[in-house]
Amino acid sequence: MGFIMDHEIEDIYYIEDKHVCDECFEDYAIKDFIEENAISEMCTYCGRSSADKAIATKLYEVVIFILEGIRYEWDEPVNCVGWCSQEGGWVGATITDTHDLIAYNLDLEIQNTKLFDDIIESFNISEWCQRDPYGPRPEEEMFTDWEEFAYQIKHKIRYVFFKAISRKRRNTSDRRQPFIILKKLGDVVNDLGLIKSVPAGSEIMRARVSTKQLSSTVKELGPPHVIRLFYPIG
Repeated sequence: MGFIMDHEIEDIYYIEDKHVCDECFEDYAIKDFIEENAISEMCTYCGRSSADKAIATKLYEVVIFILEGIRYEWDEPVNCVGWCSQEGGWVGATITDTHDLIAYNLDLEIQNTKLFDDIIESFNISEWCQRDPYGPRPEEEMFTDWEEFAYQIKHKIRYVFFKAISRKRRNTSDRRQPFIILKKLGDVVNDLGLIKSVPAGSEIMRARVSTKQLSSTVKELGPPHVIRLFYPIG
């Protein structure tokens, strides 16, 4: 498994012969992983079986897959958090143990108690924290990027995003150029699967949320009125 995995995962020979199926998890990524790597026709934990196809994969492979996912957003405090003996431990970061990480932070919704316990016991790491705990969270960074994008298209470049005029007071970096921000937003949309295909010829209805009944005239359902303000000169 490699040095890193050997360090992060306990001696897992006690679960080497155990298999788990996709119905034991709610997370779609884990479900897909199990379906793609299934080698057993029976699940050790829920007892589900199939006579004609493999439905479960080895638990330790699932544990490794979960750990690889955790590493995208979580790390060991010793790698990124300051320690102060006088203050009594880690400084300036929220620390959680493996049990709480799996149970409350990852939304895995593991209902089988034995499966949950086996996963927890497989980890060789007892404490976790958010990666880069002193930096902005990804959602915070995306929010500030969106603010910069809105400023650029409102006041600097309306339609062409190839080159943006940086705001000196904000010290806009290359990563916050409008076309890069749009690319990042597009990646998020694709990762979350927000784009759906509909068959050609499908009827699409336009709706508007309102607390009162609206008329269905073209004028009412069309774009908002353009208001022009004229100011006297002088």
